[in-house]
Amino acid sequence: MVVLDTVVVTGDGGAGSEKGYSVVSTGSATKLDLTPRETPQSVTVVNRQRIEDQNLRTVGEVLVNTTGVSQRSFDSERLSYFSRGYRINSYLFDGLPTTLGSTGSYSEGTLDTAIYERIEVVRGATGLMTGVGDPSASVNLVRKRATSDVFTATVTGSAGSWNDWRGLADVSTPLTREGTVRGRFVTSLRDTESQLDRYENGKQLFYGTVDADLSENTTLSVALDYQESRPEGNTWGGLPIWDSNGNPIRWSRSFSPAPDWSHWYTTNKGVTADLEHRFDNGWTARAVAAHAETEADEKLGSVSGFPDARTGRLRYQGGRFIENRDVDSFDGYATGPVELFGREHDFVVGVSASRQTTGSLGAARPTFFVDNIFTFDGDVAEPNWGPLTNSGTTDIDQQGVYATSRWNVRDDLKLILGGRLAAWETSGSAGASETAFVPYTGVVYDLTDTVSVYGSYTGIFNPQTLRDTTGAYLKPLDGKSYEFGVKSALFDDSLDVTFAVFRTEQDNLGVADGSNIVPGTGAQAYVAASGTRSQGFEIELSGAVTDRWNITGGLAHYDLKAEDGAAVNTYIPRTTVNLFTSYNPQILDDKLTLGGGARLQSRIYADVASPTGTRRVEEDGYAVVDLFAKYEFVENVTGQVNLSNLFDRRYYSQLGFGSYVGFGPGRSVIASLSYKY
Repeated sequence: MVVLDTVVVTGDGGAGSEKGYSVVSTGSATKLDLTPRETPQSVTVVNRQRIEDQNLRTVGEVLVNTTGVSQRSFDSERLSYFSRGYRINSYLFDGLPTTLGSTGSYSEGTLDTAIYERIEVVRGATGLMTGVGDPSASVNLVRKRATSDVFTATVTGSAGSWNDWRGLADVSTPLTREGTVRGRFVTSLRDTESQLDRYENGKQLFYGTVDADLSENTTLSVALDYQESRPEGNTWGGLPIWDSNGNPIRWSRSFSPAPDWSHWYTTNKGVTADLEHRFDNGWTARAVAAHAETEADEKLGSVSGFPDARTGRLRYQGGRFIENRDVDSFDGYATGPVELFGREHDFVVGVSASRQTTGSLGAARPTFFVDNIFTFDGDVAEPNWGPLTNSGTTDIDQQGVYATSRWNVRDDLKLILGGRLAAWETSGSAGASETAFVPYTGVVYDLTDTVSVYGSYTGIFNPQTLRDTTGAYLKPLDGKSYEFGVKSALFDDSLDVTFAVFRTEQDNLGVADGSNIVPGTGAQAYVAASGTRSQGFEIELSGAVTDRWNITGGLAHYDLKAEDGAAVNTYIPRTTVNLFTSYNPQILDDKLTLGGGARLQSRIYADVASPTGTRRVEEDGYAVVDLFAKYEFVENVTGQVNLSNLFDRRYYSQLGFGSYVGFGPGRSVIASLSYKY
């Protein structure tokens, strides 16, 4: 008998494979399939396990639990997100860069996470992949694929505070006997109220994808998605801080100034085709094309000014809009190894293009009055809107050619060089065009088998979709961004730890122009600030300490100032901390998992107009604590409870948008039951 040596085969599972609350590899920063330690930028990946443990049901909930990211609300529906002091404008879908406008009727933060396998956030300038350089961050939404060649299904039902009901189904199945064609269907139905009086929202999501192996090396994926949101009793803007005499008003968190006829209906739908071919020489070619449509129908009422201190009488302004946005995007690239100078190196070369077309109809904004805002219950006559006027159509076009190379200078030294030639053009009443080259340079040096140091430099060029009070677009953002840091992969590469320092220098930063709006729209108006500088540091850990203990957390701090030294965007916290962990103790037959976390932020403030002159409004630093527990009652049946804002902390979610404020949600609980087949 011949005894053969034992052969052990190992693999990392490919891009996106999970390890606790982290992943094995990601390509969001460079399109190269790199581990977090090999990537010369700060990257946070919120994987499916963490999304489910934290019960993160919207993209916005994911972002506010991401290191260094803060949320600012304008009302109950419009949300914006900031990183390193700058607003996040870059969203990708499956790595496909798209052109999106400023925060308005189409907030990406409200999208349901049910269709996403993971969400990847690359902080710092990301012009190499997104088409333009923006020093905040880019958000890559990676959708679920039909990868299973056997039938699987997950069904989840949940109920919680404020009559929050949700049902979710995720089904995968082979469509051919051999499993070469596979399908996946995800649907979510949600009906919820909120802490705001009279608010309710019905949400629906339908997503279907088919993956087909055209050959052993070629895969075609086609996906359709549909999401609708039907909020009623929604706010438009916030609550006045003072009465007409300048006395502060202490509003209840449940008080809503919304008229009972208000609504903000949105519908998102799209189709995506993804074709990938893997060559025998190690190269891969991929082409992705997508078409997306968004429609919004709005009847809105916003408070204007300050209520009479004696009677409570308050003026309102109405808004009636019908808006639409179409986005067509394409990205095609090839990536693979090249032998040069006795070593193997990695290359990516590609082209991308996108067009966003927006249009809107709007009525003249009527003024009406509420007799006593302090006793207001939503009962006020709907204005006579009159005819809707066409505000015209605006096209925003982007094209780009890009390349990335990873040079293995030595076994312990890697150099990443790349760049994008980007062209941008917009039509309409304020048409403009720009072309620029966005460079990217990164270096990674391995100090040991588990510790690396890195540095990166990226140019900033971002033609903006923000507009001023004349309706004109702000001049393009222009500048440069640097980042240096140390990364380590601990506990057999299961826990990633990063320490980074960064500095960004930028001109033409869009800063909110008080409560002013863009004419003919409901969008915030902005002014440009030049010579801004952001610098700071971030510390992050993510992954698993043991096979029973998952953890993720981060500390971020920055300082953002204008050329004259004045602080900019002071309504965004300079310091944030986030932590979340789960543990599976060796009790109850390993069926119990316990966990929780906290989000902390530093003081914020804004100087705004009041009846007695400009006054400062502040929010002291605060912490929000969350807990969760899940238990497997029987095989494949799991119950889970998530408790949010354990100590019922009262805090502003809206500050610096005129002389108005809004409040974050108070304590709430969600209980769910899941069955997996």
